[in-house]
Amino acid sequence: MKLSGKSKPSDFKQLYEEKKAAAALVKKVEPSDVGSEKIDRDTSSVALHEKYVQFIEEIGKINIDLDLVKMKLKSHCGENSGIDDVCTYIREDKKKFDREKFEADHPHLVKKYTTTGSDRRVVQVSKSRDY
Repeated sequence: MKLSGKSKPSDFKQLYEEKKAAAALVKKVEPSDVGSEKIDRDTSSVALHEKYVQFIEEIGKINIDLDLVKMKLKSHCGENSGIDDVCTYIREDKKKFDREKFEADHPHLVKKYTTTGSDRRVVQVSKSRDY
């Protein structure tokens, strides 16, 4: 489903600029340079974590409300392709590549065409707190 008039991040100029400024402050560290040590928790990290958890909770509630409204819009569309100037409702079968079957049927091709991607950076923030 595609909604008409949907906002983009750049529509929120101040927040968008703040996000860009914050991203610029993040030190670029290569994955190979990362050690196994962790820094000690301090009041600043606790405050940021509390804000993060609060936003995650709010996002969860908003996502439930959003899903409900989206289902009601889909129901309102019925068998139609959308609602003028509101949404487009596309229904089509989705094709999926069956990797397990391909690996079983063509193991020699899997090795030949499997490559190692570039390093990636992942931040995992605890979604709860025990302090």
